[in-house]
Amino acid sequence: MPSTSEKVETCNQLGAPTRAEAGPQHDSLSRACDPSTPSAVLAKLARSRDRLVRQTVAANPNASRKELMSLALTFPDTVSQNSVLDWWLLEDPNWLADVDSRSRHRLLGSAALPPGTRWWAARFGDDDDHSAILRNALTEPAIAEFLRANNDEEIVSLANDHVSLQSGTDATLPRVSELEIGELNPDSDELQDLLALAKPSYWAIAALDVSSFDVRRSLAAHASLPRKMLLRLLLDDEPRIVEAAMNHPLVDDNIRFLVERVRTSDPDLTATELAEVRDSPVGLRCAAAHPNLPAAIRSEFATHLQWTVRQAAAASLLLPINLLERLAFDADRDVRAAAAANPTLKQCLVWALRCDRDEMVRNAAINNSRAERPSPPETLTIEEIQTRLADGREAAVAGYDLLPRSIQHRLASHENWRLRLVLASNRTVAPSVLNLLATDVDIDVRRAVVTNDRCSSATLAILAVDSAPEIRALVADGTGSRNLLEILAIDADAEVRRRVVTSRFAPLSVRRALAVDIDASVRLELAKREGKLPIDILIRLASDESDEVRAAVVARPSLAPSVLTLAVSLRPTGGDEVPVDQTAQHSTTLRRLKANAPVDHRFVTELLAAFAWLGSFIVRLPGISTDTQATLATSLDWTVREALANRSDIDSTVLATLAQDSDFDTRAAVARNLLTPSVVLDTLATDAHRAVRIQVASREALSVRVVRLLQVDEDAEIRAQLTLRVHV
Repeated sequence: MPSTSEKVETCNQLGAPTRAEAGPQHDSLSRACDPSTPSAVLAKLARSRDRLVRQTVAANPNASRKELMSLALTFPDTVSQNSVLDWWLLEDPNWLADVDSRSRHRLLGSAALPPGTRWWAARFGDDDDHSAILRNALTEPAIAEFLRANNDEEIVSLANDHVSLQSGTDATLPRVSELEIGELNPDSDELQDLLALAKPSYWAIAALDVSSFDVRRSLAAHASLPRKMLLRLLLDDEPRIVEAAMNHPLVDDNIRFLVERVRTSDPDLTATELAEVRDSPVGLRCAAAHPNLPAAIRSEFATHLQWTVRQAAAASLLLPINLLERLAFDADRDVRAAAAANPTLKQCLVWALRCDRDEMVRNAAINNSRAERPSPPETLTIEEIQTRLADGREAAVAGYDLLPRSIQHRLASHENWRLRLVLASNRTVAPSVLNLLATDVDIDVRRAVVTNDRCSSATLAILAVDSAPEIRALVADGTGSRNLLEILAIDADAEVRRRVVTSRFAPLSVRRALAVDIDASVRLELAKREGKLPIDILIRLASDESDEVRAAVVARPSLAPSVLTLAVSLRPTGGDEVPVDQTAQHSTTLRRLKANAPVDHRFVTELLAAFAWLGSFIVRLPGISTDTQATLATSLDWTVREALANRSDIDSTVLATLAQDSDFDTRAAVARNLLTPSVVLDTLATDAHRAVRIQVASREALSVRVVRLLQVDEDAEIRAQLTLRVHV
């Protein structure tokens, strides 16, 4: 830990008065600054109403990690400069990994955080960490390029947004100094102070990140808002921002009329008017699709550096085919998704985008498909092929039907993986070309080969020994070859063997072998398999050592009484046999429960006492009695208790019992259940776990007492949830 002298130096740097210098009115501030103040006292001061006191605690090295991380939500720059962080780094280079995600993201967005820490987040953080550092204008270009090289489309999109001008500012703005940009990472109080100025600096308004809802809402009430920014807010996608901006004193009839014309895509809008509103989300979409937009500007949109502009261009029905084909295979997933949803895009290219790496693009292409398979084939002449190849549209060429064999082989060896992916998904590609692509270095290309209907049995045999288990699993899904299924049934990967279980072509001998598979998940998949299973397989699974497997057997419909009896004839531990009379009673109880027939609760209690694993099955049966619910509430399996708390027919007394459960997921389910009494919600509103309190805060109707409790909750997200409800 830091020495006393180091703590004093840090405190002096903050500029707060020492205890000797301060008068009585500054006692709290003095104690907050004093490096010898106990952590417990600092914890109380961290909740002071005085903002300066809280910020002073954030700079005190003697504050606990819990308090500092809580203060980081409001004072990220101050916490980032606290000398104790250096000691944490020495003790554990990965200390940020254990920090609450919201505090970590605020710290990563701080200009004061050392670059090395941002590199840690780039290499080991999640997508939210990457978002935080890419929203920091001081993040080094090398970090942005490092993340851009990642194949994850969402990360690439975030990297493309780094220090972008998506706020609607013009590229001709004067360069903002690093000091000024640092001031644009404020907490909400500092932002309000900035906007409280009668005429804030031009760069301050222009460079604000208007992707933030709170920033746009604050701007909508600013008295000196420029006309261009006012139009940006009036043409926002968020109705609450538009409503707030409509009350601005500068909004006159002319502005209202222009906004209405833009929102209705008035065909009489002039090029000048379109240029004035193009910096807003609605205005940009209107301009990109408007016939009065000059063709040169529409082409400029299609090649713009900002992805939001290219996205608007890709959605335009007026975009020339050469530009639309280029955007259909853009590096940004949002742009590709807009092109995939464009009805003017050739259906063969829409079909190609159904195999895109990104789910959003795939869904857009699927929704735009006018048929399961485009017919007739969409082909190109040799001249059209050469024109596209010369224009750098090789990926578009790869999507067209009936390409010459020489062109297919040429494209199959292209260095661009996206192009090879399109070719591998082409419904008219030659089987010999698919054979070449079956050994492609890119797993997505090989995945497209497996799912292509023209993939031959010889190609599937190559992919059946692929290095990636995912590819071998896809082969198990798609092959009808008995020989390949027998090979895959002994695959080293359990997921591959599970896929063999679900294959309708799997021979009976393979299923019998998998009924004694070493991996319980494979046996479980077989037990849950739809359709009939031979009695010998069911008997084997009914006596399985896995509770889940036996429960899956019991849950099967139309189960033979002998199999059901066997499932409850052995105790799970030790293998001791249950007495015959008890076995018969247990079997009868199970059959009556499955048939939703009346059953004596004592028998259910005895059944669950002997076979606790049946709780996961019984809790999902319809119409179970209150007594059975009460028994399930005492289950040692938290998943059973959580499932019980989610039931729509649960008794209120059982809910009250589960509200005291040791598992926070179960308590959260109680807080979410619409049957939960208000008196129980009163208790859950003060629950120790934030996940429970968040569920309470998200409910539609809350008592005044609960609202007051949550309004002063220590968790900012919970307080924000209530604030958002009030604004709505």
